[in-house]
Amino acid sequence: MIILQGKDIAVSFGERVLFSNVNFAVDENDRIGLAGVNGAGKTTLFRMLAGIEPEDHEGAIIKQAGLTVGFMEQHVLRNDEISVYEEALSVFGTLMETEKELDSLHSRIDGGDTDAKLLEKQMNLTERFQDEGGLTFRARTESMLIGMGFKKEELKKPVKVLSGGERSKLQLVKLLLSGAKLLLLDEPTNHLDIEASEWLESFLLEFKGAYIVISHDRYFLDKVTNKTFALDNFTLDTYKGNYTEYLRQYDERVTYLTKKYTEMTEEIHRIEGIIEQQRRFNQEHNYITIRSKEKQIERIRKELVPPPPPRRKIHFQIPCRLAHGTDVISAKDLSLKIGDKELFRNAEFEIKYGERVFLLGSNGCGKSSLMKLVLGKLKGEGSAYIADWLKIGYFDQLQELRLTSPKTTMDFVWDDFPKLSRTQIQSALAMFKLYGEQLQKPVNML
Repeated sequence: MIILQGKDIAVSFGERVLFSNVNFAVDENDRIGLAGVNGAGKTTLFRMLAGIEPEDHEGAIIKQAGLTVGFMEQHVLRNDEISVYEEALSVFGTLMETEKELDSLHSRIDGGDTDAKLLEKQMNLTERFQDEGGLTFRARTESMLIGMGFKKEELKKPVKVLSGGERSKLQLVKLLLSGAKLLLLDEPTNHLDIEASEWLESFLLEFKGAYIVISHDRYFLDKVTNKTFALDNFTLDTYKGNYTEYLRQYDERVTYLTKKYTEMTEEIHRIEGIIEQQRRFNQEHNYITIRSKEKQIERIRKELVPPPPPRRKIHFQIPCRLAHGTDVISAKDLSLKIGDKELFRNAEFEIKYGERVFLLGSNGCGKSSLMKLVLGKLKGEGSAYIADWLKIGYFDQLQELRLTSPKTTMDFVWDDFPKLSRTQIQSALAMFKLYGEQLQKPVNML
């Protein structure tokens, strides 16, 4: 059964068309991945599905009567003073009000008030409370918070001390508890460690409802989706199957349409050659043939659709200095405390030339801090040897704190590498699919 439809949706920002002629349908148990390059309009479409409409748009979103749509932006953390547990429980405000009313009724009845209407109200309210999950909502809230990576003792922490990542996780918990029948999940695995991501996968696979998810984690998409909406070439196409299956179907479609387009254009050229030959004969019956062939060309042109371009892929290499030895980094007896909290102690490891190392651990265990300690960005105990010939590039997880510049994309990179030419900077940005008008866009507007 269809619970939501999009009909002839178009969105523009000034003269720029984001997408147009977008049509789709969501069934009650759909697991949909929304794919598309950065800037294609995925989040804009999500906001429209949640009822937040842009100024310049056309078309309509048609929802099933009574459908509740859950979107993370609707679950902002409004009270920094209450605990993590209380903030998550705020989703059940109506149930908690019913609970208070039932407590009041119980007190009156226990005090000797046995009015028939009061007893009937108590019975009806109790039945509704139980039907809406009133007996389990507290346990479900605690279980979901722990599943999302919060420790039991952390549930009492005030919201104001949470990191940005922890606040995002708490918002996600509120969304999953909201009771919505259609969930809109925009990068839900951001800030989740592996255990929390696996828990979210399990939750979604058992979810009784529909969801649409945006994610750059193709493995997560493959596990939790069975249909793909692809925002591409300024419109939306629907594919059966997960992300990997969508890529296969897309490449097959491009190959088929390219072959068909080539054959049709070649046929047009062949017929044009016949027309030119008939004109040279300059006989009356030749002009009858010409008119017939021109109509044939018109019919072909009506069916002629340029194929979509092949998927653009990122290709880049990181130039690396030749090694002057096999020892790259050696760490001994590394220990670090942040305030009273000990993150790790006596950590030791070695990295040899050519190794690719995966640093694994739950959120908050000190992975980033260990990197910063080795690089000298934090002070702790122990020692770290770094080969003197080694050049290190460090990509911080909190890049967004730096990406607030009003400079253009082009100037932002060029200022860091002033000796490079314009062509070199443009080529580097193009490798990461940044080109054209994006080069003149302010970084803080990306």
